[in-house]
Amino acid sequence: IVNTPGLHDFVTKKYGMRAEYFVPAVDRHIFFPEENPDMSMQPYGAKDNRKIKLFLYGRPHHERNAFELAIAAAKKIKALLGDRIEIVSAGSEWDTGDYGVKGIVNNLGLLSYEETAGLYRSCDFGLVLMFTKHPSYIPMELMASGSIVITNRNDANTWLLKDMINCLVVEPSPTFIAEKLVALTGDPGLQEKMRENALKTVSSVDWDSQMEKIYRFISGKD
Repeated sequence: IVNTPGLHDFVTKKYGMRAEYFVPAVDRHIFFPEENPDMSMQPYGAKDNRKIKLFLYGRPHHERNAFELAIAAAKKIKALLGDRIEIVSAGSEWDTGDYGVKGIVNNLGLLSYEETAGLYRSCDFGLVLMFTKHPSYIPMELMASGSIVITNRNDANTWLLKDMINCLVVEPSPTFIAEKLVALTGDPGLQEKMRENALKTVSSVDWDSQMEKIYRFISGKD
C-alpha cells in the first residue's frame, strides 16, 4: 500500500512490486480558506500595499526538506521585498539567531493542528521543499487553506503539483525562488486562478473513496 501515485510509479517500475496507492485527502473542516480573504497582491513596487505573508516549512534536522536552501531563499526574498513581506516558519523548534535569520524569519515552532490551519489561512504563500518521492501533506493543507504553494521541481510529484496552475514550481536556487515569488506578487489575476485551481485539486479527493480503493485491493475485490 503506497502513499501517492508518484511513489507507486517508482516502486512498481523500479522494483516490480504489486501495489496500490492512495491519494492523501485533507480534512476540510480544519483546513479551509478565509471566507472573505483579501489575498490579491498589488503589483510589485506599488505604494501603500499591504504586507505579504510567507510561510516557510522549517525543519533543520530533516534533510529531505532542504532547510539550508529555504533559509537562503528567505534571506533573498527579504532583501528584495524588505518591509513588504513577513516570513513566518513552523514545523520544528529552532533559534533564528543560530541560522542568521533573526529579524528576517519568525519561527513559531511546533503548532497544534488547528493552530497550523489558522497560520496557513493567514499566509499568502507557503514555501515547502521536498526532495523525496512524495509531496508531504503540507502542500495539500496549504492549498486547502487558500495559500499558494511554492515548491521545488520533483518529477515524482507532478501528479499533484502543476506549475503556474495550482502552485509555483521552482528550481532549487535561492535566487530563482526569490525572483519567481516577486514576479508572482505582481500578478494578482494569476494568483487568484492558482488559488482556485488548488482548491479544486484538494476538493476532488476524500478519505472514504481512497480507503474503499485500498479495501478492494486488500480483499481482492478490485
